[in-house]
Amino acid sequence: MKNQSKLLKKYRDPFSDKAKELALKFDSATIDKDTEKLKSLFDDAENILGQENDASKAMIYYSLGTAHSDLANLTGDQTEMTFQKVLYYFSKSINLIEQDEYKKDIYRPCVLGLKEILYTNYANALDYCGRKIADIEQYKKVLSFNRNFGMALGNLGQVYQHYAMLEYDNDHRDLFHYFAYHYLNKAIKCNDPNTHDDAKKCFEATMNIYDPEYIKNVLTVELSFNQYEYDNPEELAYRKWCLQKGLFLNTLNDLPIAELCFAADVIQLPNMIVGVGAKPIFHGMFSQIKQEYIYARYIYYSTLNSNDEPHFADKETYIKAHTDYAQYSIRLEKLKTAFNTLWYV
Repeated sequence: MKNQSKLLKKYRDPFSDKAKELALKFDSATIDKDTEKLKSLFDDAENILGQENDASKAMIYYSLGTAHSDLANLTGDQTEMTFQKVLYYFSKSINLIEQDEYKKDIYRPCVLGLKEILYTNYANALDYCGRKIADIEQYKKVLSFNRNFGMALGNLGQVYQHYAMLEYDNDHRDLFHYFAYHYLNKAIKCNDPNTHDDAKKCFEATMNIYDPEYIKNVLTVELSFNQYEYDNPEELAYRKWCLQKGLFLNTLNDLPIAELCFAADVIQLPNMIVGVGAKPIFHGMFSQIKQEYIYARYIYYSTLNSNDEPHFADKETYIKAHTDYAQYSIRLEKLKTAFNTLWYV
């Protein structure tokens, strides 16, 4: 009792009783498959939103997003408009709960509890819409603050397996299957109470598609990579930055590891069959788009490493001051060039 009392004093619950009560009602209606009750709760949620603090609003928006997704599954009404609503509610919830106020340690246990299920369900919705790379990012976020959250582990494993099926490079494909297998295995063996037995059975069935020989020779072999070296420290710093931000045109940037051998723009179009004498116009267009992206990425990077001193080209430049308080410099023009190029790419 003393330890519980200390925890209560140390941490604060930012969620209102109304928001938590509403969440339980949504869960109950979903379990009972009561579609009419779910629809009536939508109105209740909208009516109390204006009365709640931002954390409670985040919980309510999470409940709305989850309930709309559950309703679509129960009724079969899985339309584009339905999932626009689901993504909208989850996005609203994330924007609210990611405010600096709720990153304070005093709210940590309660807020992380919401974030685990919020990001996981948001990722599930993104995955349903085919946005594989976006949902991988959300599952990674969950595992960054709870590496044993079973639903994120298993779902990420399934996504990596699907991703591998789209990968044309055999070695890259093996890496995606490697992480798919290990994430699925962790999800099956985890002790997370939020990972239900039905989910574990689903993850196990997904993992069981792998041939025993493939598991032995590829999926359970210790990973090793050829480490590239760069004599130019400026190039090394640039490539490390791109790798950290996942900005290389390389599918391996979506894996949970970042090796220097991934620091290359290797992505290509698949082979295409054209008539005799025809020009490879699609590959030429792709190469141009690729180069424009690389140029914009480097121009942006160069603005981050500019010193505070004005560029020599800016010296003795007469700029008339106006009341619009605009700023002018070589650095800002480079930034605009980078974003303008990326916009058209």
